[in-house]
Amino acid sequence: MNEILDRYRKEKELFPEVPPQDIDDMEQIKLKLMHLHQKSKAIFLWQDGPLVQAMKSGDLFLIDEVSLADDSVLERLNSVLEPERKLSLAEQGGSVLEKIVAHPNFFILATMNPGGDYGKKELSPALRNRFTELWVPAVTDVDELKSIAVERFSKAELSCFGDCIVNFLKWFNHLHTGRMLTIRDLLSWISFINLTEMKLGSQQALIHGLFLVLLDGLTLGMNLAKSEATELRRTCMSFILEELRKVEGKPLNSRLNDLKNYGWGDDITKTDIDCNHPDDFGIAPFYITKGHFACKQQGFLFTAPTTSKNVLRVLRGMQLPKPLLLEGSPGVGKTSLIMSLAGFSGHNVVRINLSEQTDMMDLLGSDLPLEGENGIEFAWSDGILLQALKNGSWVLLDELNLAPQSVLEGLNAILDHRAEVYIPELGQTYKCPQSFRVFACQNPSSQGGGRKGLPKSFLNRFTKVYVDELKEDDYFSICKSEYPLLSDDLLRNLICFNNRLFTDTMIHRKYGQEGSPWEFNLRDIMRSCQMIADSPDTSKNDCFLNTVYLQRMRTAVDRNEVLKLFEEVFQIKPSIHQSKMLYVNAHCLVVGNASIRRNNSRSYAVQINQLNILPGILHSLEAAIHCIHQGWLCILVGQHSSGKTSLIRLLAQLSGNTVNELNLSSATDVSELLGCFEQYNFFRHYKEVISQVERYVNEYFSLSMDIRWKKDLIMVRKGLFEKWFKFVVAKKYSSIDTSTFIEMGRNASLPPLSLVIDIVEQMKSDLELLDLPISLTKDDLSKTLKSIYSLQQKEALHQPVKFEWVAGDLIRAIERGEWVILDNANLCNPTVLDRINSLFEKERSIVVNECGLVDGNPVVLKAHPNFRMFLTVNAKYGEVSRAMRNRGVEIFLMEQSRCLEGCPNVPENSERKDVTRFLISCGVPRMELISSMTEAHLYAKAAGLRLGINITILEITRWVQLFQQLLIKGNQLSWSLHLSWEHTYLPSLGQVSGSDVVEEGKLRFLTNVDGCSAGLPCDFSLSLPGGWPIELKLRDFIWYSKESCVQRNCMYLQSLGAQYAAYQLSNLEGSSSLIGPSNIHPYVLPASSLYALQFPTLSGQHSVKTRVTGGFNSELAGQMLFIAANWVMEQSTKSDLDLYGIWFKWYNGLLQPYCSFFENYGNILKQESEHPVWHSILECYGEITAYHKVDAAHPIPLLSTRLLDMGGCDTLKTCQKRLHKALNGLNLLRLTLWQWQSETVLPDFGVLKAALLPALKSLRCLEDEVLKLIVSSRKLLQIYTRILDYHRSIWKMIVSSQFEGLPVVWNLLRKEILKLQPKFPEVVGIFLMESVNLNNLQDFNSQNSKPTLWIHGGHPLVPSSGRVFYKFQEIVAFSAAVWPCKNLSKKQLDDKQQIIDAMLSANQDLRCLALEGVYIAFRAVSKPEEEESTVLAQLDEIHKSLVRKVEYERNNLGLLLKTSNAEVKVCCSVSSDILCNTCGFNGWLASLPLLNLKSLNLDTALLQCLSKWIQIDSSQIRQSIANSEALLTYAIDYSLELSSRSPSEFTQHKIVWWIHHNWDTVENVDAKFASSLLEIWYNYHKSLWTYCSGSPKVFLLDFTYSSVSILIQP
Repeated sequence: MNEILDRYRKEKELFPEVPPQDIDDMEQIKLKLMHLHQKSKAIFLWQDGPLVQAMKSGDLFLIDEVSLADDSVLERLNSVLEPERKLSLAEQGGSVLEKIVAHPNFFILATMNPGGDYGKKELSPALRNRFTELWVPAVTDVDELKSIAVERFSKAELSCFGDCIVNFLKWFNHLHTGRMLTIRDLLSWISFINLTEMKLGSQQALIHGLFLVLLDGLTLGMNLAKSEATELRRTCMSFILEELRKVEGKPLNSRLNDLKNYGWGDDITKTDIDCNHPDDFGIAPFYITKGHFACKQQGFLFTAPTTSKNVLRVLRGMQLPKPLLLEGSPGVGKTSLIMSLAGFSGHNVVRINLSEQTDMMDLLGSDLPLEGENGIEFAWSDGILLQALKNGSWVLLDELNLAPQSVLEGLNAILDHRAEVYIPELGQTYKCPQSFRVFACQNPSSQGGGRKGLPKSFLNRFTKVYVDELKEDDYFSICKSEYPLLSDDLLRNLICFNNRLFTDTMIHRKYGQEGSPWEFNLRDIMRSCQMIADSPDTSKNDCFLNTVYLQRMRTAVDRNEVLKLFEEVFQIKPSIHQSKMLYVNAHCLVVGNASIRRNNSRSYAVQINQLNILPGILHSLEAAIHCIHQGWLCILVGQHSSGKTSLIRLLAQLSGNTVNELNLSSATDVSELLGCFEQYNFFRHYKEVISQVERYVNEYFSLSMDIRWKKDLIMVRKGLFEKWFKFVVAKKYSSIDTSTFIEMGRNASLPPLSLVIDIVEQMKSDLELLDLPISLTKDDLSKTLKSIYSLQQKEALHQPVKFEWVAGDLIRAIERGEWVILDNANLCNPTVLDRINSLFEKERSIVVNECGLVDGNPVVLKAHPNFRMFLTVNAKYGEVSRAMRNRGVEIFLMEQSRCLEGCPNVPENSERKDVTRFLISCGVPRMELISSMTEAHLYAKAAGLRLGINITILEITRWVQLFQQLLIKGNQLSWSLHLSWEHTYLPSLGQVSGSDVVEEGKLRFLTNVDGCSAGLPCDFSLSLPGGWPIELKLRDFIWYSKESCVQRNCMYLQSLGAQYAAYQLSNLEGSSSLIGPSNIHPYVLPASSLYALQFPTLSGQHSVKTRVTGGFNSELAGQMLFIAANWVMEQSTKSDLDLYGIWFKWYNGLLQPYCSFFENYGNILKQESEHPVWHSILECYGEITAYHKVDAAHPIPLLSTRLLDMGGCDTLKTCQKRLHKALNGLNLLRLTLWQWQSETVLPDFGVLKAALLPALKSLRCLEDEVLKLIVSSRKLLQIYTRILDYHRSIWKMIVSSQFEGLPVVWNLLRKEILKLQPKFPEVVGIFLMESVNLNNLQDFNSQNSKPTLWIHGGHPLVPSSGRVFYKFQEIVAFSAAVWPCKNLSKKQLDDKQQIIDAMLSANQDLRCLALEGVYIAFRAVSKPEEEESTVLAQLDEIHKSLVRKVEYERNNLGLLLKTSNAEVKVCCSVSSDILCNTCGFNGWLASLPLLNLKSLNLDTALLQCLSKWIQIDSSQIRQSIANSEALLTYAIDYSLELSSRSPSEFTQHKIVWWIHHNWDTVENVDAKFASSLLEIWYNYHKSLWTYCSGSPKVFLLDFTYSSVSILIQP
């Protein structure tokens, strides 16, 4: 254009037809084009807003809800409201300030609600002074309302209901309930009647309309209790029915008054959902039109009673085109109801999570940077709400009362009769389509969490529906629908337990107040059902208890109460206190019954810290793993340094997951989680791509740990790894600094991406050819390649300044499947967390409307299957919202000291043991040093509690780290220990208050620790379980998981073996010459020898005793080693069994020649693996695991009792029995093989050895044969158990040279073996033949004339039949009830009944009668020749006579106590009459200790006499009893008359007396006498415990009758 204009001007004579005006016009066009060209290069341009446009055009400008605008915005209008009506646009910028003068026709109007309601405020006086105010009164005149109502009815015959409606409005508004019905409600009511009277009938339509406008949402905004709302609802019903009766002029149908017909009431009939109609969906009589999408009839149970009522109310509200507001407690299913309703009816629903930081731009749209033809451009992007409006979708506004008031009022035009929205930026108005519906959900504002009340003017635009809480029948219907395989009894118990827990904690407040309020609702029940359904062990119905309910409780007392409630409801004892074990293999991580899969990726960040998992944390660890496995939100609650974040880090490292930690605060914004728009940064994309490739390569490297791929892939792909290392080296020395890099320059150097492309392409090729066990897919690698190529192109080009959406850490984790920890979640605004609560619903998705639309649709992110989120909360600073707590599972990390408070299930000194374990796992050697450090830490912690300071495991961790660093630098042990102690605990306790504590702790606990003393007798080796010399490292568990678990399980056995070997080494003569690094392993090295090696020049100054002469029991040590080794093998799985064998062989090599146990046990394992018992176990294991489809990646130990529980079903019953016998047989097999190992060397006892050797050899042959068939018979198992016990006892007697009892035990062994003769005749015959030689030895005659039991005291006597036994027990039980074995002198007799019972038990006549009755009953039972009927009749008569006499005396005592209060003086005499008086009875009680002691002394003397003669000849026994008869009679008489001992204790005394007087007629007299004597001994010892306080002191006096008769005379 410049060229044309120049030519015109220079050669204008050539163009005479062109007038000058055209040249000027063309000049103006050129200037305009130049201006447009400049605008095209600008990113931002000024755009007039609606106010400026109206001022220029002379339009009316309406400011709706003017009082909600910020004061700064309103004050900006002051100049426009002045007479000059001017506006200066300083915001426009530029060198010239533009001033706008309003058009003459320009006029401002404003509307507002009066202040005083929620979110409303008044205008400032200055601004109000500039307006002319008009008050618009509400329409309250009855006639006016009636005329409006009549006009609105579509049919003239319906106008009669106008009076009913208006009268009701007037009546209700006069109740002053906090809710006012307005003309909007009047119009809605009439519109509903017009729409539904054809289907419902006019009367039903009227009443349903009342529920729609008022009664369905009666509690919203009114703060009414449920009972008050029910009563008000009935009152309203009564009034409207009365008005309707007046209109109709006749009685109404009684059904109109039934609330269940309107979706209320407790006994609503079950209604069916109509899903089959082609055009409509609903519950009769309310239907809605189906949408254009496919109907999804799944995922929600509409037929549950309460759910059906809720759906009916929602469908009723949807009959009008008004928005619906649903309110209810968390977990009642508000959101799910709308989502499912949309799915069933074929509508698309857009869910929008509102929060305090939601802006109108998020909903309606804004100008966002977009990639265009000319580079980056800012263009309008529809918001999610505007997009849904255009598409005619349903919109669900979740958490409505969290949104700012300005956002809510900005939706007014969409929510009211206008049904439109105006977009000022576009200057366009969008009408709501007919299919467009708005739903809103909210929790009650009383539940806090940032929720607020909504203004009445805003609520009035909604049809309000209160969503009822679900009841037990609803829970049962829903759970049964979702989990049909769970039994009805289990579900009902689970629901009852959940409801009882809610009642106890939230209504009655019996316990659980710390941490309340709690939500116990459907979510908890569904979680419990899910865990039970997923558990392979169907009998473990308590598998959910720890995770879902127990772990949230914050005191030990509360947890105990929950356990008691569980036992009460389920009638079973929970297995919650069973020990847990952490197990890691290449595929999974297991803690207790919880397990998760491990990723193949292993972090190359070196994890040098120890694996410090203390037993107290295992229950929390198991619960966290359950949450991870199920995909639940995990909320970890605990005090500072309680290990919340560390627990998740540990799980992430062990499972191979990447964890992102985000620290929240009060200033945290949603954009920090979700992302925001930022200036384009090449290096950010470069770094992201490289991190992806690095993760891929790490996972590839991890295959080197898999033996299957070690040779085939890793060696072949050696070049690939070389390329990566080459790239890493180049990246390390790159000139790019990440922290300062902003924009890529042409001179900046970065490693070439070509190497990375080669690596990714090679991995992609391998994935196509090989089935590699990695998480990568070809799509992942293709996407990465595409990103790399895009980076290469952008690197070559100079990129203009532009903006891009940068996803936050949370969004990146959602997309990649990483873990996220939101630390201190309770410190941020609750609405920030509520913005992301859709991630924790079933769909696990989130709508990111902050980034605008992508391809015309809102960005909806569905969480990666591996994505997990954790919240950490320190409850000292508040809780997260109740809605968020309900969506997650809470785990409270309780301090060990708090676990001890009132908890009977926690072992004693568990906190001290945990600290000791921690120090050992840190590699601190010597128990002496560990004990001193433990006591010092606990002392500091106790002192801190007194000062209000919390000392945790963090302090002792720092102490150990500083202590170790000082030692590494060559400092002395004591100096390093003291300095590290002071520098750690003094800052924590405070300089002023803590200095004395630190100094006192050092003097008391850390002064005498020198590190070179001989130590305790058991402390021969420095080796400790899991500690020195090689402590367990987390790195080993990550990279060598299976081997590390084996090492961990063997660590106690390893320590025992080291102690044993060190003891043997210490006892060697001249052992100092053997000490040296070449032939002694550190495990074995004694403490003294280690000191000599460390400081050879100082060994003379610190002479340490190297030979130990006592304090070590080798036999006991061998038993401990055997038991520990058996425990180790119980932890083995099928996959790592061989690894345990390798470990035994390896450790045996370290301890030789000082400990041969591991060699012997290795031989036992080898023999065991070839035995039929082991084969039976393997067969049963395979059958049970195959039936339950146990994943090989989650193995169960071969010898676990869990297998028996899993075999409890009917199908596996036979297998379970066989496995039970096989496991018992395996224990016997190991004991047998261990015994055979011990018998390889027999002590030399001359003739005895020559006779014993063949007998023991034949016994071993017999045992070998029996063990082969031991699984086949339970009886055989029992017999062999006794045989092995006798065998081991015999060997112990031989080794210890205690031959006195050898004949007796050998005889018992022979008797058991004879029982096996029918089944094993040959080997039994050989044994008996070899045993004959033993009978010829002196003092080894195993043939006794008397039975073996007779030698030891006699045979028990049993009744002839079960009926006789039970009848006899009835007499004994009655006697025990009247005369219990209790010490009356210590019993508090608080009431009259207790005094009567005590006096009755002291009645001498009754006591004698009771003894006689029990004695006669015993004699009758002992006569097998008597007819059963005769014995039963005799016993029944004895029982009845006892009962009658006792009741008679009881009644007499009651009368005597009422009438007699006279004081009775007694002296050294007691009778029944005296004992019936209160004073006499009290005197007898006072002397009871002395009287009972004499009774026991009489028994002592009697037993001393009788026990001397028990093993002599029968004729001598009779004479001895005769000599003791006087003492026996006196003991019985004295005890019955004066003591409080039960008469039944003297039954056997009477039997002995009877035996003496009927010696010639009594059959089997020796056995009966021996049996009675044993009973007397038993009763005597029982009485000692009952009547003697503390340790009983019994004086064994050599009584004669003459001395007894003068002892303690009354």
